[in-house]
Amino acid sequence: ALHRRGGVKVLRSDFAGAVADYDAALDLDPENAVYYLSRGNAHYHRRSPRALADYRVAFRLDPDGAARESLRMLARDARAAPAEVIANCDKHLRINDRDVLALARRGLTLVLVGRPTEAAADFDRLRDSVPALWPLCQAVIEQASADTGGPRDGAAAGSLVPASPAHAQNSR
Repeated sequence: ALHRRGGVKVLRSDFAGAVADYDAALDLDPENAVYYLSRGNAHYHRRSPRALADYRVAFRLDPDGAARESLRMLARDARAAPAEVIANCDKHLRINDRDVLALARRGLTLVLVGRPTEAAADFDRLRDSVPALWPLCQAVIEQASADTGGPRDGAAAGSLVPASPAHAQNSR
């Protein structure tokens, strides 16, 4: 009930209220990766650095489930209003050009709407900014590509997910 109520508050842009509900839900179920993702999403919209910490916990608790759920949440928004999602990410990046969550959200949204070539620059920056998180990001990107039937704007299938820095060095 607390998690659902937090979700309603997110839809009403009451992100502080949503965080409070997600905090209470996590007090009752501290191992629930979805609750961490939801709170991370609310923190993201408040431009709080706590968002990344919540996403990390979610992926530590349940890597596959967190990848599926984070993609499901983003896909819902991307289908409803892709231009708004991209504009919101652009706004976050104007405020902080190193906002890795905005890079991930914008890149994934572009993949979900069939524009993976445009997403590649965001993914390159994301990979270079947080190499330790890159394997988790790759899982979500690959799932997004699979869910959309692969690249649609002329990108080669292998070009959607940039190689990790170590892989790129080893393949030279």
